[in-house]
Amino acid sequence: WSLGDILSVSEINDFNDFHLYPNPTTSKVNLSRKSEWSLSDSLGRLVKSGNSKEFSMKRLPSGLYLLKVDNAITFKIIKK
Repeated sequence: WSLGDILSVSEINDFNDFHLYPNPTTSKVNLSRKSEWSLSDSLGRLVKSGNSKEFSMKRLPSGLYLLKVDNAITFKIIKK
């Protein structure tokens, strides 16, 4: 058998150095770099989104949230 031409290569973002803190949080979440993000509740409903290095969860109820960063990786955040 022989290997054919490569049709496409997906761009892979390196998130090894990406951090968010504090987690759990009571208010503000900081990201290690400015990123496009979306925050969903535990039922998958979009709560908020943005393009920044930080955002507030102060007015959100306590619980588990999912933060999707740069449409590539998802983090769990606990709001106390």
